[in-house]
Amino acid sequence: MNKKYFFLLIAVFIIAGGSLFGQNAQNLNLNTTVSGKLDYGSEVWYRISPSQTGFISVETFGETDTYIEFYDSNRKLLAEDDDSGEEFNACIFYYVTAGSSYLIKVRGYDSEETGPYQILAASIPTTELRVGGNSVSGTITEDGANWYSVRSTGGLLIVETTGNTDTLLEAYNGFNNFIGYDDDSGADYNARLEILTEANQTYLIILTAYESGRYQISAKSAALPALTALTMGREIPGNLAEGGSNWYSVRTTARGTLIVETTGDTDTFLDAYDSSYKFLTNDDDGGEGYNARIELSVEANQTYIFKLTGYDPSESGRYQIFARMR
Repeated sequence: MNKKYFFLLIAVFIIAGGSLFGQNAQNLNLNTTVSGKLDYGSEVWYRISPSQTGFISVETFGETDTYIEFYDSNRKLLAEDDDSGEEFNACIFYYVTAGSSYLIKVRGYDSEETGPYQILAASIPTTELRVGGNSVSGTITEDGANWYSVRSTGGLLIVETTGNTDTLLEAYNGFNNFIGYDDDSGADYNARLEILTEANQTYLIILTAYESGRYQISAKSAALPALTALTMGREIPGNLAEGGSNWYSVRTTARGTLIVETTGDTDTFLDAYDSSYKFLTNDDDGGEGYNARIELSVEANQTYIFKLTGYDPSESGRYQIFARMR
């Protein structure tokens, strides 16, 4: 193929797809479903301008394997998702600010994906949980979900339920990042979720249940956990209590890739944070067997923090943990 013709063909695809980074974006009203279609190699852009500050969801529906990218008005990528919706549909959550404008790009998972889809950007009605405030009563159905927002004061945030209903809690930060879940760490079959948070940030808590019933939910802050320092290249033993967590810190001396992983027969889970307790990433079974393994691109002379838990609250046992640079 002639090189000039090849680049002309690429340009045609970009323009036909409504690209040029959202210049031809369609206005998308909140809580209104819109139909669209993906052609070969195409992408479709939408613009939303929320009138209220709060969480929104952006989700596609249909049989087309879609991918969503979410940008601010300065074209900075804020969030993206592939299959968090039903089957092969995409879905994101994001904490938006009233008066701001956002761009949404819908494309196929790969360039060959074509077909119709529907897209819905919806405001998420949340109930506010005040840190240190009174518990909030609620009712949940077996297949339902209740949504809560928490404005954190920073540090360790504890959200838990009480009552006779078997609950489960999930937490997301305001940027579409899943940061934790819990099933039965509370009394009886109640959930008790501990997450590290940044001050003055709003977090999304999703409550579901294995049965219908009533419950109470509350949020409180707690002192930051004690940290055990990991020495590069030295493996140290640990013991995980049922429903517990152990915390570690690593000080880097050079720029590169930091690897923290566990060994042993305990099914471990690791969360990684920077020195300000900003969530970075997590891992379940990246190591051998059911062990966790995290790789981070790091800078020299920085401290990184790791939270070790079991894959589920009932997990307990001994393990070894070590850190090294690559």
